[in-house]
Amino acid sequence: MTFGNRVAKLRDLKGLSQKDLAVLVDTGKDMISRYERGTIMPSIEVAGKIARELGTTLDFLVYGMQEQTTAGNEEFRLQEITKLPEGDQKHIWAVIDAFITRAKLQEILK
Repeated sequence: MTFGNRVAKLRDLKGLSQKDLAVLVDTGKDMISRYERGTIMPSIEVAGKIARELGTTLDFLVYGMQEQTTAGNEEFRLQEITKLPEGDQKHIWAVIDAFITRAKLQEILK
């Protein structure tokens, strides 16, 4: 599988059109199409933006290595949370707060 194939597959999995991805990485739809077809390769900066927006790593896009998502990357996850509607964000923070409180209580009760 090539860089372009991986970009196309992950883009589809995220439900993004080529135009959507182009807007997110500040380029044109035609450029995304060319990257996916393999007729050109993006600069490292653009490839990094594509990886970030698709929730993956450059290693995965370029070499097919490592995890397909940045699930362990807290900074990335926090950025993604801030893109959600305010109500969803409040729910997420409430769940996180509940887990933190539970952990603190368990520590006290030991």
